Amino acid sequence: MRTTQILSRGWKFRRGEQPGAEAAGFDDSGWESVRLPHDWAISGPFAAENDLQVTRIMQDGEMEETRHYGRTGALPHIGTGFYRNVLEIPAEWAGKAFRLEFDGVMSHATVRINGREAGGRAFGYSSFAVDATGLLEPGANVITVRAENRSAASRWYPGAGIYREVRLLTLEPSHFNYNGVRLDASVADLEKRRGRLRLSASHTGTRQARLAVSVSAPGGSCAAAFECSPEGGEIELDAIRLWSPDAPELYTVEIELRENGVAVDRVTLRCGFRLVRFDADAGMFLNGKAFRMNGVCLHHDFGPFGAAFSLPELRRRFGLLKSIGCNALRTSHNPPDPKFLDLADETGFVVIDEAFDCWAAGKVANDYSCDYPAWHRTDLADLIRRDRHHVSVILWSIGNEINEQGLPGGAAVARELAALCHELDPSRPVTAGLDRPDEAFANRLPQELDIAGWNYKPARYPEFHAKLPGIPQFGSETASTFSSRGWYDFPFLAERIIRENRQCSSCDLEHPPYATTPDHEFEQQDACPWIMGEFVWTGFDYLGEPSPYNSHWPVRSSYYGIFDLAGLPKDRAYLYKARWSEEPVLHLLPHWNWPGREETLLPVHVYTNYDRVELFLNGVSQGVRERAGTPRLVWEGVPYRPGELKAVALDSEGKAVASSLMRTAEEPAALRLSADRAVFAAGGEDLICVTVEAVDRNGTPHPLSALPVSFRTEGAGALAALCNGDATSLEVFTGNSMRLFSGKCAAFLRAGETPGILTLTAEAPGLPAAKLAVKAE
Repeated sequence: MRTTQILSRGWKFRRGEQPGAEAAGFDDSGWESVRLPHDWAISGPFAAENDLQVTRIMQDGEMEETRHYGRTGALPHIGTGFYRNVLEIPAEWAGKAFRLEFDGVMSHATVRINGREAGGRAFGYSSFAVDATGLLEPGANVITVRAENRSAASRWYPGAGIYREVRLLTLEPSHFNYNGVRLDASVADLEKRRGRLRLSASHTGTRQARLAVSVSAPGGSCAAAFECSPEGGEIELDAIRLWSPDAPELYTVEIELRENGVAVDRVTLRCGFRLVRFDADAGMFLNGKAFRMNGVCLHHDFGPFGAAFSLPELRRRFGLLKSIGCNALRTSHNPPDPKFLDLADETGFVVIDEAFDCWAAGKVANDYSCDYPAWHRTDLADLIRRDRHHVSVILWSIGNEINEQGLPGGAAVARELAALCHELDPSRPVTAGLDRPDEAFANRLPQELDIAGWNYKPARYPEFHAKLPGIPQFGSETASTFSSRGWYDFPFLAERIIRENRQCSSCDLEHPPYATTPDHEFEQQDACPWIMGEFVWTGFDYLGEPSPYNSHWPVRSSYYGIFDLAGLPKDRAYLYKARWSEEPVLHLLPHWNWPGREETLLPVHVYTNYDRVELFLNGVSQGVRERAGTPRLVWEGVPYRPGELKAVALDSEGKAVASSLMRTAEEPAALRLSADRAVFAAGGEDLICVTVEAVDRNGTPHPLSALPVSFRTEGAGALAALCNGDATSLEVFTGNSMRLFSGKCAAFLRAGETPGILTLTAEAPGLPAAKLAVKAE
């Protein structure tokens, strides 16, 4: 039977070419010891030259040069890196088969075993495997992985190195192939709650091999057991429990490969039963009920952790998205880590699984277009084979804003990719994110899709509905609103504004010319019931793409997120929560610390899902506003007077039913530390996020504080990363100090190997030290 060893430890790493590193006697004592997943660039330092890109265009007869900074995060990810590990293979494993599985290496990976090339992958987002049978031998074996990131290869921060999990599988000669088990769960009869499981498998065994299947219902009870041929078999289940974002019910399916009645390999997969129907006129239905996708787009980086995959941090981020009513995710613009989909299944998100940001016509000089001709069918097929058992995946996206929308033959390329999706998974429709509708319609490319996704075109939804009768549609990328958490500038304007300090006002109105405000998208979604929902750009700020400051240094991360780079909520989190959630929301902005602006008339906005709200300043009413459509209520001219700003929600009879209070803060008197959990798991991987904020003597947060804070830890764990969410900050994430931005920053603690207490101490000039203790168990 198979054994699986996660190869997270024992790795050595070094930048640059390393001749002879595959040799058994090679001296790697000077190399860095690292633990996988690993991103070689995230420790920095940030520098403009790390990703400076220059574009030249002819303007009025003269060549004009534009310098772009921070496009890929300003981190040193470009170049070559080598990883080296020595694996001990026991003598009793002689005669076994071996497979090395890589969930993702960024990028152009080459794997060698004992000096012999075993395989690799160009596309840094693809999972892949190499057959190590005959290469691994009893005793010490040298594994090397070379990764190369080329310049001008990405439009955002891609990460660097072995940034996802690596596994060694020890197998019997007869075994399942890599991603060789196909499991399809479907609803056969919704009213009778009857489900159907179909199974098939590719393997290295004989033609007489059989599959023995055991199905466990949510909770662990046996739901079914049967045998079938590897070529295919099915069974129907009664009284199935349906999967949905509100009730993510999962079944566990154990599949054994048997030779002459003896089990030789076993795979365990999880699946769920759900019925999705996409209607071109009425929208989307899940399990027979109308369903609107309240979605966000997500890049794959984890802010201060870079691209290195972290299940604890992903779990935290999914929890934050759930808290605002998000129920849908788009993996923008590449295959996700497989554990991303495991967690989406488990926590309840529907997912658009996206393959590519470009096809053969690239967007930057050395992007995937260079590898597309040789690799696109393999990369797409491997994505579908890997992910098609995931109940959370409802759509395959074959591309984002691809240039072929307006190029001859573009529709034929879409037809080829869609056909491959349908061949490997007939159960799911195919979509793409389209941003150039006029070119795409002229090219007849949208007609090659089962479902049309539109990027930033809400005003044209009625037109698209008329032009594509019978094709369901949704907002695949919406809003693209700029904001810096907790930072405001007046007046509040719905346009692109460039400021000397390179910040964007957190009023959630500023946006690039091609995009819109969240409010406009809300209005058009409400007016167009056939639009099945939206995917906001983006759920979290991410490294790279620092628009609107692409030509202004220093900048190193985006301004688009509903949450900032550390995962701290911006005002916009409450705007979407008021739109998407059933929980009451009453959120005030801006903050109320404006020294020197006394008596200046300022705008006050309230994000709410209450119908009527009255605003008070130091007890004096500023009037009542009633909600009409969007969750934003506006008082344009409120005189700034230090004190207390209060929003009161009113019922239909004018009685107060809820209130939200904002006070003018005095000078900072203390640091306040708040952990998202009090206990985490020992073992060296689990994380706790601690929010650090400056407060006055009354405990009121100070929204203007930029105090430098230093940190130290004692006990069962360590400081893992720091982040303040400021896109202009060049402080490294892996240091022990960080300035507050808009009065806050986040400190991430990693549990130690053994149980115990971990104490975090934070210190800022002129303030008493603050301490917080958490428990690793």
